[in-house]
Amino acid sequence: MVGKHLTFVGMGRGYKGPLPDGEVWNINVEPDKRVLKRLTRSFQLHPHDGRTKSEDAWLLKCPVTLYVCSRRDAVFNEHAIVYPWEKVPATAPISSSFDCAMFLALAEGFTSIDFAGADLQAGTLRERLLERVSLAYWLGVAGGMGVMVTFDHDSCLLKHPYRYGRDYWRERRWAQQQCLSALDNDELDDGGAKVNRRIKGISFSGRHNKNRNGEAHTERSSSVSARLHV
Repeated sequence: MVGKHLTFVGMGRGYKGPLPDGEVWNINVEPDKRVLKRLTRSFQLHPHDGRTKSEDAWLLKCPVTLYVCSRRDAVFNEHAIVYPWEKVPATAPISSSFDCAMFLALAEGFTSIDFAGADLQAGTLRERLLERVSLAYWLGVAGGMGVMVTFDHDSCLLKHPYRYGRDYWRERRWAQQQCLSALDNDELDDGGAKVNRRIKGISFSGRHNKNRNGEAHTERSSSVSARLHV
């Protein structure tokens, strides 16, 4: 493979098919054996009070370079180094480990990047409204730099089946369906260790952050659905 290639594996459905030559990065937890065998770097950027047990376990046993949030986290693994936060421009959006990985990959001159397991468009509200938007910024930067970015076949990260204007009505209906899907999703973020943290005005319940007043949420979704021309 010509150039400097990176395969980045998120926590979605994983990477199908043989892994290409080049580096392989992942985030947060131990990957499957196939990815682990080829893994060259990993990212665990959650702070000490924001990790799950599986994330703590990976922090301890990761056998390759592991980027962590702070020096407090780096003491647990000889391969851990603090992520170079000071190199990221202050105006650049950073809302997830994907953004941090993209910045580093672009700074190091990778010429092609494969994404797998990055289904932010179908994820929690945080993933849809924040993480997907900021990752799209970095993907645009990558395109401007001439970096070829590809996604696994099942990814819906940048999937937009219709052209606005040219396919106006079909695109509008599809977009409305995406909005309704988001309204029906009451998961604020990925949960995990975050369920142990209380934020004023937000209650946490179970594995994910939930809206306590489920009936009001349902009524709001139904009201919006009635107004949309679908």
